[in-house]
Amino acid sequence: MHVLIPALLLLGCAIASPITPAATSKSPFWFFGWGDPQMLVSNVPDGEQFRISHRGSTGFTPVSALRRSAQARATEFCEGKGRAMTPISEQTSSHPHILGNFPRIEIVFVCTEKPLTANAPPAEDSYKRLIRLKELLDAGAISQEEFDQEKREVLER
Repeated sequence: MHVLIPALLLLGCAIASPITPAATSKSPFWFFGWGDPQMLVSNVPDGEQFRISHRGSTGFTPVSALRRSAQARATEFCEGKGRAMTPISEQTSSHPHILGNFPRIEIVFVCTEKPLTANAPPAEDSYKRLIRLKELLDAGAISQEEFDQEKREVLER
């Protein structure tokens, strides 16, 4: 019995919110204000913005796992409309992840027209590159200046 409770706590899953219009929904960061929003695009595309957020059920849930899950749900949502998911901003919780401040992520996105030309890089590839850069920044592998420079290069393509 003593082993069962810690095992259940460590095996907890993420808690996913429904995908909602950003204009009529609240950010999960409204109360605590923890985490800095990162704008992922310089020119916000036209269209209705949507919000998706995931929260780990323990302090041991990696933010990268929450990001992958939220991104997959947002992509599926837009593909169901015959469109492509274009992320606008992302916000993650800050450490320490204790006392109820479990890891959280929020992605605001727009469902845009799919590119017609084969030469244009899909927004998905740029988004994956930005996610990887953010993971490297969070892990301390690159500095904020390196992150900003790489982000600019990705957004200029």
